[in-house]
Amino acid sequence: MKPKQKLSIWVAAIVVFIGVNVYLIYKDSSAAERLNYVSDWERVTTDHLVETIASSGVVAPATTERMYFDPSLGSFQSFFVQKGDTVESGDPLYEYAVTDAAENRQYLEGKIDKLEGQIDDIELNINQLETLKDTVPEETENEDVTVNSGDQSTSDQTLATEYEIEMKISQNELKRDMLETKRETYESQLQSLMDSPSSVTVTSPYSGVVQTIHHDLNNPVIAIASEDIAVHGKLSEQATRLVKSGMKTYIRSSAVKGKRTGTLTDIKPVPVDEPETEQASKYAFTVELEEQTEDLQVGYHTQLAFVIDEAQDALVLPEQTIETNDKQDYTWVLSNNGTVIKQQVKTGLQVTGDVELTSGAKEGTHVVQEPEQVNDAGAGFITPLKWDFIDTSIFTELNKHEVFEHLLLGVLE
Repeated sequence: MKPKQKLSIWVAAIVVFIGVNVYLIYKDSSAAERLNYVSDWERVTTDHLVETIASSGVVAPATTERMYFDPSLGSFQSFFVQKGDTVESGDPLYEYAVTDAAENRQYLEGKIDKLEGQIDDIELNINQLETLKDTVPEETENEDVTVNSGDQSTSDQTLATEYEIEMKISQNELKRDMLETKRETYESQLQSLMDSPSSVTVTSPYSGVVQTIHHDLNNPVIAIASEDIAVHGKLSEQATRLVKSGMKTYIRSSAVKGKRTGTLTDIKPVPVDEPETEQASKYAFTVELEEQTEDLQVGYHTQLAFVIDEAQDALVLPEQTIETNDKQDYTWVLSNNGTVIKQQVKTGLQVTGDVELTSGAKEGTHVVQEPEQVNDAGAGFITPLKWDFIDTSIFTELNKHEVFEHLLLGVLE
């Protein structure tokens, strides 16, 4: 074919292409008028959304218990331990010579009676919490039941209430166990006094490591640090309004790989330092580790993330894909039959540009990235040609007649 003939064919093809498209655009009820141009889209995915508040802390013994010596009970004799020693509950710490056996006995019996009263109060509180827990409605286990947003909120509140009750029961049981250990210590001292009225051996109510000993008898004469570790830190005034005891906490340290999980167990109600007009107050807190680990050492500094809210296995879309009209949220779904459908959705947790979809969404669904690009609901849509996704090898499998036929169909349709 001569060059002039080829040129004539190309010119004719271009004229036909332009003419057909102009006709389709200006034709009454033309399908071209109802097409939505979608430049990009997103896919509904499953993710774990977590809303957190950042803080910092330092690894230290979980507890430090202090032992005191009352000179009015007698004259100090000797220590049985040294700094750095590991002691178990019941191990002897020091002894003193008794000045007045009757007074010592009365003192020890008074301590035991007081502790027994405190233990009884805690037992009563535990029983009341157990009764309260039984009144919390059980969560529905039928996965086929459709739950609306109001029911979901009630379910979340029920789970939160049950969790808080469990936490309070656990905390009370821990206090009871500690008081029982102290009572056993005083009972041991009382028995020591009865066996030998001239002297009393004071035993340790705790297990741990002897942190300090004051040989000058300045109280506390002995401090015992637990072998278990925890993370201690200080919260700002603003943070104390957002966090609460029982919150899950993620723990990271530059000294070790990975993250650990813990629980915020204690927030002091009073500031660490004396309040001042010109200085913001700080409040001490403790995070207990879910599992004790040898990787974290006492003194390591940590970065903490208190979990305010989280959604496991949540259906997620970028926030920009959600359109809100009259307090209702919608997405524009790219259907399998080539049309754009307006789909009402309900949203949940929002974290750093991602939104949880609690209803109206299905994993893998494609939605319009920019809702303002949709001009006609229910109409078809076209997207840009993305060469990276085209397998050009298929063109070699078609002859010239088939290529021309498909190009013509593309133009006319």
